[in-house]
Amino acid sequence: MDKKVKKILKTDFVLDNDGPDKVIPLSESIKMHLTSGQKVHMGMGANAAVREIIRTFHGTGVKFDLITEFMFFSHLDLIHCNLVKKLITAGVGETRKLTPSKTLNRAIKNGTLELESYSLASFIQRLMAGAMAGFMPTVSLMGSTMAKLHTHAFNTIDHPFEPGKKAGVIKGLNPDISIVHAWAADRSGNAIVLPHHFTAEETWGAWASRGGVIVTTEKIVSTDFIRKYNTLVNIPQYMVKSVSPAPLGSHPEGIMNWGFADFDAYEYDWDFINDRQKAIDKDSLDQWIKEWVLDCPDTREYLDRLGSERISSLRGRAHPEYWKINAYEKGKNISSSGKYTPREKMVVMASRKILEKVLKKDYQTILSGGGVASMSAWLGHRELRKHGSFAEIVVGSGQFGFTPLPGDPFIASFTSLSTCKMITNGVNCYQALIGGNNKKSISILGGAQIDKSGNINSAIVSTPEGDIYLTGAGGGGDACKASEVLVVMEQTKNRFVEKVPYITSSGETIKTLVSTLGIFEKDENNELVLTACFHNPLAEDIKENIEFIKENCGWDLKVSPEIIKLPEPEIEELIRLRLIDPDGEHTS
Repeated sequence: MDKKVKKILKTDFVLDNDGPDKVIPLSESIKMHLTSGQKVHMGMGANAAVREIIRTFHGTGVKFDLITEFMFFSHLDLIHCNLVKKLITAGVGETRKLTPSKTLNRAIKNGTLELESYSLASFIQRLMAGAMAGFMPTVSLMGSTMAKLHTHAFNTIDHPFEPGKKAGVIKGLNPDISIVHAWAADRSGNAIVLPHHFTAEETWGAWASRGGVIVTTEKIVSTDFIRKYNTLVNIPQYMVKSVSPAPLGSHPEGIMNWGFADFDAYEYDWDFINDRQKAIDKDSLDQWIKEWVLDCPDTREYLDRLGSERISSLRGRAHPEYWKINAYEKGKNISSSGKYTPREKMVVMASRKILEKVLKKDYQTILSGGGVASMSAWLGHRELRKHGSFAEIVVGSGQFGFTPLPGDPFIASFTSLSTCKMITNGVNCYQALIGGNNKKSISILGGAQIDKSGNINSAIVSTPEGDIYLTGAGGGGDACKASEVLVVMEQTKNRFVEKVPYITSSGETIKTLVSTLGIFEKDENNELVLTACFHNPLAEDIKENIEFIKENCGWDLKVSPEIIKLPEPEIEELIRLRLIDPDGEHTS
């Protein structure tokens, strides 16, 4: 070989850690790249950045428009600190049960916050459209109140390829700056973003950002590491403004390890989250933020305050086999009594109905909503396997084909994630698997209110004290586009209403409703009719039972002439349910 050729081969074609060094402290990045009035996209789990924004701008009068898929836990502190002028989101919840946020409602009532709410998939699609052509088709929102309220961002048009058919289109959304928390990033900003949710919101928010991305990361890695795992890299360095190391940066949320060497996962810190939830009023939440944010000048101080014992426990609980220890301990206190709560009865009856529908119509995917809806889907899934059905459970954030295991009923628990057969994202899940052209799907949903046409409201209810914002459409606004929807909802007169004031999930595909009192199914007039009732110890006969159900319904309820009384839950069904929800989080 010629010496000159050999020299060039040795010197000019060497893989190195090429690219600019963008690593700076997080405090410097926030001061450098954030200014009042910006539209700031905040990825889920970017909690170290949330704390730094509060430290930097607390009490300064600075305000942002905040774009975040789901607003909960630490993100809500931004609202409490009066740093958010407008919130664009798909949902809000302050606890793991996603209960209405007192922080959010206080800000809305005080007139300090404007809210723009979407369904989960349509929210992500706004960011996708912002990154691509400026608009895109969507199967979500049509028939909902959101479509009427957000005509600046959503419209229906004549389908360009199918005459006589309408199509929904959604407008792109472009943040001024995006903030995401990564598993790993090299010093130039090539980042692997693999959080506990796989909605793709973090990636599309980053790609849609006009001003680039602030990356916080669990670990700074070499570019050789990035090349090794290049199929997992979500954000290329040219989009990135800065990289800031932030170990445990998602706390109090958690992060799983998907097979990387030398990476420590950590679970949700539910004790921490529950303690924050106890700070209900303004003064107590001020004190909480002072203790955990303002008095902790950086991430290191924050971790020191958490303590090594707590951190070690969170890491241990993130192990894929931890569920066995947890389930065994919880199982010691599981009751085998035949006595049941109204919610336990409702879930058992719903699971039986799911079994019946999936077997009859050969559905292949079961979209599991949250709360009692997830418990019904999970319990039904166990029975389906016994009957030879291999219908798979899907969660809207992208979890596909998981096996519900005992011990933790949280819909995004690491126990469930570790059993998934596929991890995709929210758009793929809702727009293709559940609502797409080749769907063979049934969605199991809950909600705050339902009307006789099956329309669901999980956004706003009116009270004597004023309107209360609940949790928003979330994935329910997308899941209602399945082949069929079954709703599970506790029955009271103020929840079963003549007409819901706000539609988050349109009712056209909702065929069945299971309540704490009975089962309702659509008739030829598209109206929910009582077809079966449950045992009522206070009623002398079925006629008195029906009258009781009618008294607890907000519309003039029709009753099937062939109404049946369903058998009681069996002991084995109750025990399986109690193992899935050992603390009665959804069923007590």
